[in-house]
Amino acid sequence: MTRLDVPLYVRIADDLRTQIEAGELPPGARLPTEQQLIRRYGVARETVRKGFELLRNDALITTRSGKGRFVPDKLPMERVELEQGDEVVGRMPTSAERAELGVRYGVPIIEVRRADGTARLYPSDRTMLAAGKLSEDAER
Repeated sequence: MTRLDVPLYVRIADDLRTQIEAGELPPGARLPTEQQLIRRYGVARETVRKGFELLRNDALITTRSGKGRFVPDKLPMERVELEQGDEVVGRMPTSAERAELGVRYGVPIIEVRRADGTARLYPSDRTMLAAGKLSEDAER
């Protein structure tokens, strides 16, 4: 699926999500108005509102009556379940990793290395690690 196949309201939400995650729209920042987005994307008001709704459902924006839409002061945390055999390493990201994850300068990342050999990086300021269910052998 190309970007052109994606509905406009999803593209608007994705563009704003990217700006939020990259810190271009930091916590507390006011989002562009409906009118600004209507002009920028050449879409109807309902299209912009559907994009905002996607972001609100993901807790990435809040609405203040009569004031506009804002990035919340605290972004939602991603919960990562750790399993037996997983390794966790905290470190500073490379420039490429910081850009890919939308991590602000100075924020460490968490690398979770799974027992199956896969690894994934997470921003430390938006990630909560939780102990998953242990195997039956470990419970005995």
